[in-house]
Amino acid sequence: YHYYENKYGVPIVKNVNQIRAELPHDRCQHHLNISAETPVLSVCHIVSSLTEQVIEYRQTFFETDTVYYETILK
Repeated sequence: YHYYENKYGVPIVKNVNQIRAELPHDRCQHHLNISAETPVLSVCHIVSSLTEQVIEYRQTFFETDTVYYETILK
């Protein structure tokens, strides 16, 4: 997140990943080519500034039969 700090002067102070299993909504079913009964892993990624302004928001859905979610911190 050095880009946000160097380019725009916005320090990133919080990075949250919310992970849960759920049933897919219609659009998710269509893109993953799965049925409404196939559980997916939902990962919601939220990055915030010092003033708690959301700088980045991303939600990703995974079919757990074929992929997994991994986070590596260094």
